[in-house]
Amino acid sequence: MASNLPGKSYAYMVDLLNQNAGVIGPTPLTNETMLSIFWEETFFNNILQTGAGNAVGFGQTEPAEFYRFDANGSLSQLAKANGYLVYNLPRRNGKTLLGVLDDYTAVRVACAMVRDLYERGVKSKHAILNAYGGVGFKGTQPAHLAKTGGREAIIQGMLDCESALLNAAKPDEIMSALKKARAFDQDDQFRSILFP
Repeated sequence: MASNLPGKSYAYMVDLLNQNAGVIGPTPLTNETMLSIFWEETFFNNILQTGAGNAVGFGQTEPAEFYRFDANGSLSQLAKANGYLVYNLPRRNGKTLLGVLDDYTAVRVACAMVRDLYERGVKSKHAILNAYGGVGFKGTQPAHLAKTGGREAIIQGMLDCESALLNAAKPDEIMSALKKARAFDQDDQFRSILFP
């Protein structure tokens, strides 16, 4: 997570998700769930993971998984059959993306990853978030994720954020909801970026 400030406005992120609503539509995840993921992962920044790892975009999706929904790939039949292909993906070298994702595509790959988990049999919201968030991953990872219950606590924060966002209308209510996924204390500065 390279930035300590939001990268995009709240309305912009909602608009990008609305453009991809058909991708996550059949799943139990909502736009608010995806917003909580994007907030927790990157503060709405479309970035390459810093430190260990190759994850990209708002939702920090792994390029090694893009074959599942790459419109130019030969292993994306499930995505083609169910309407969640992603077009114009940069080439990859194993786990590394050899290009950048524009904002629309960064949102679409995260939505397509969620949809792919669902289409492959991961049906509940909690199970999808656990799979997406790497609960049970044993490889090298930051200490806060490696500790017992570390990833589970992050998933719970996302769920708490989603619930709060579903009932939020005003900027201060939305900011309070976002804090449940990933806290911040620069309210005035964050408000000016999130709600310009």
